[in-house]
Amino acid sequence: MTVATKPLSAIFMRSATSGSADQRAIQAVMDAHASEVDECAGQADDPSGEVALLLSISSDGRPMGVVIERAPKNLKEVGECVRQHALRWRFPASHGVVTARQSLSFGP
Repeated sequence: MTVATKPLSAIFMRSATSGSADQRAIQAVMDAHASEVDECAGQADDPSGEVALLLSISSDGRPMGVVIERAPKNLKEVGECVRQHALRWRFPASHGVVTARQSLSFGP
């Protein structure tokens, strides 16, 4: 099973943030937790498709909230599993709250 996280700058990162954050640093955190995402994907009978997450990250790097913006029916549980994990991740500190959108692509 392959899980690919698409770079924030290429897909879902928007300039509408209330804080500053290095997109590469956010992507590095996502990449560092790829094994957790793989574990979640292992729950699905058909782990193919894309899950979109919206992360709200406080200035100290702690997630304030993670929302599943989009997930096909076959990945609803995977999305919830990733959401629960992401709430425990730590991101780099920033100057204010950062909102980031991240797309996770799953395939055979």
